[in-house]
Amino acid sequence: MNASTALVVGGSSGLGRALAEHLAGEGFSIALVSRDKEDLIAMKSSLETIYKKSIFIYPTDLLDPSLNADQIVERVAIDLGSIDYAFLVAGGSFAGDEKVPSTNAFKNTLRLNFESIGLFANALLRLPQPSRSILMVSSIAAVAPRSLNSSYSAAKKALENYAMSLRHYCYQAQLPTKIQVVRMGYMESGFTRGKTLLFPVAAPKQVAKFLFGAKDKDYGIQVFPKFWILILFIITRLPWAIYKRLRF
Repeated sequence: MNASTALVVGGSSGLGRALAEHLAGEGFSIALVSRDKEDLIAMKSSLETIYKKSIFIYPTDLLDPSLNADQIVERVAIDLGSIDYAFLVAGGSFAGDEKVPSTNAFKNTLRLNFESIGLFANALLRLPQPSRSILMVSSIAAVAPRSLNSSYSAAKKALENYAMSLRHYCYQAQLPTKIQVVRMGYMESGFTRGKTLLFPVAAPKQVAKFLFGAKDKDYGIQVFPKFWILILFIITRLPWAIYKRLRF
């Protein structure tokens, strides 16, 4: 039987919104953490009306250096009763993150994509009743770094490494929590809109369905869409003399 509660960090983004709708449709009570309070209020009203499930919202700026993930997670655990699954899907890039990134782009990109997500993962593992699964979203950029979005690539690589460290810790400490990372290819968002890309772009609803299906697996790192496995295999084996000339 499916568990009944889930936390979504990044809950009002395109992916977060699609995931919240999918979870509510599966009968989950949900906690949504995101920056835009008005969006969260509208989502709460819509989801509760359509799916008749409890939706809790926590307006939170993930870029705030004083972010207290422990406090938020403790409140969520009280409101939901437990956090059976956690989907940490917040992420994104900032203007100025290319070549040598601007100071603000560098700091904000690392804070959003690595630091804040890591703090939420830590807080979840400190709960008296740990989650069954903590799923984080990475990017193909972590595998194939390039001159564009350079700090984004670095942040996602750091997130993957940290997630695998936590996965090892959970095994050593005999915790029941599965730590999952989904390495995403291109997805419909403000970053891909209007761009001509070499490969197909996944819709947020497709990704949400995949994330839901991945929540109970224990593969560590998965790739979606699956065709990126072959592409990454090829790219990571190219000699530097060829790789340095790629524009992607």
